[in-house]
Amino acid sequence: MRGGWLMFGFYLLPGLADAQEKKSGQASEAEYEGWRQYMVHCARCHGDDAVAGVMAPDLRQSVRRGAASGPEFDQVVATGRPGKGMPPFAKTLQSDQIAAIRAYVTARASGKLAAGRPAT
Repeated sequence: MRGGWLMFGFYLLPGLADAQEKKSGQASEAEYEGWRQYMVHCARCHGDDAVAGVMAPDLRQSVRRGAASGPEFDQVVATGRPGKGMPPFAKTLQSDQIAAIRAYVTARASGKLAAGRPAT
């Protein structure tokens, strides 16, 4: 009987992924690029979809509280927070890449983009 449930699950998975894709709003080019950069550089600590990880806070909350407005957000990403374990990314990311990450996190915080890969 276990095999039957397992096969049933395989048939449901593609539909589940499609449903999640459709829940996400339309991302701008900058937001989509921000998602790409976020997944490479930030998700390891801040968690997929900017919802907090084991080692770092929920960035959506930081943006909602205004603690990470444009210039401040960019500065923190560039210089890091060494006392809290966040490395600097100034030598890794260019300013337009940091701005794209900010655009993505802001779109997640506002609810414009749902969790998962954004639609382009």
